[in-house]
Amino acid sequence: MCGATSECEPTKDCKVYAPLRPICGGKCEAPVSAFGCHVDADCAGASAGANMICGLLCACQNDGAIHPPHCIPGCTTNADCNPSEACNAMHHCASAACTQESDCLANFACRDVPSGTCAPKLCKVAADCPGFCVNGYCSGTAGQCVDAVTQ
Repeated sequence: MCGATSECEPTKDCKVYAPLRPICGGKCEAPVSAFGCHVDADCAGASAGANMICGLLCACQNDGAIHPPHCIPGCTTNADCNPSEACNAMHHCASAACTQESDCLANFACRDVPSGTCAPKLCKVAADCPGFCVNGYCSGTAGQCVDAVTQ
């Protein structure tokens, strides 16, 4: 567990990973689709599948190379997204809308009230958060020291 990269070994970074955004373990996972893309419209064909979007399952570096985007399944409900995110009409998870602080979950704050979005709360120490303070942001989970090349 870590709260900042300075608490890790020299070749590691302190990272927090959301439940639906996997840690890649130093290598890129195989794309879920053979279809490369540049924009969501590239994934609209029946051969790519319904509700497909252009994106990265996880952005991993392997010997300095980042694999290009592929057609991946987009969200269909808010449950497909991480905490304080919502599924939009384009099947992308985005910060949930808020008009006041109580619209956001623990460890999140409403930015740009009254028509803002939920974003991680800023912190300096763990006491600033209901969870953990990792790299200046509140998190429900502690940071993990991972290889610096893992994104």
